[in-house]
Amino acid sequence: MLLYVLFFLCGACLASFSSLCLFRLPDSGSIFLPGSFCDHCRSRLNVYQLLPLLGWIFRCRKCGKRGRIIYPVAELLSAATAVFLLLALPAPLQGFKTAIFLFFIVLTALLDIKTGDVFPLLSISGTIAGLLFALIADMPPIQEAVPGAASGWLFFFLLRLLTGGGVGAGDADFAALCGAFLGWKMLCCALTTSFLIGGSWGMFMLLSGKKRGKSRVPFTPFLTLGAVGSLLSGNWLFKLFNWT
Repeated sequence: MLLYVLFFLCGACLASFSSLCLFRLPDSGSIFLPGSFCDHCRSRLNVYQLLPLLGWIFRCRKCGKRGRIIYPVAELLSAATAVFLLLALPAPLQGFKTAIFLFFIVLTALLDIKTGDVFPLLSISGTIAGLLFALIADMPPIQEAVPGAASGWLFFFLLRLLTGGGVGAGDADFAALCGAFLGWKMLCCALTTSFLIGGSWGMFMLLSGKKRGKSRVPFTPFLTLGAVGSLLSGNWLFKLFNWT
């Protein structure tokens, strides 16, 4: 029972920190300064107002208003997802690793949609975290994680050279993050899935007239969907062609 409570709190804290990054990084580039403040009057918040889930209950002492409702909703969904991972995956550490991975890729994708940028702070720290999981817990094995991170970065770096900058430099860093957590085999599945989804979406937007040929489309959301799809389906590409 204690483990479920810990996972629930961990999920809520990850969502709370994600909300902080989502609103702070595009504006100031810092997640530490200035201190947390009210969304309405920008006065400093008390410590108890920073608590995940519970903090939203308390009103601002200056203006008497609560924060955005999206905060507790996102925290509750993230907490429920963390508990689900604990139930669905065979080992608690595997559930914790998946929760951390989802934190990095979902936050990066949301920031890319919002700002058009992939922040190196998240990609690099996420890659390090993935390699540490591989080194300490063998998830995935380090001999798959290191080639996964390297090949993911190299693939998008070469693609950027071939397209003359048509691919963002941040996509290479993000692919390295995914490769570190997934390993090179699962990264192949994630990339294939993401290009299928992204290509279909791009074709739809072009045919509908909502995008033009040179319009920028953030790719990290598609790679995020590909990574999640690979987590759910396993090495579907290798199974399809009966590769070992």
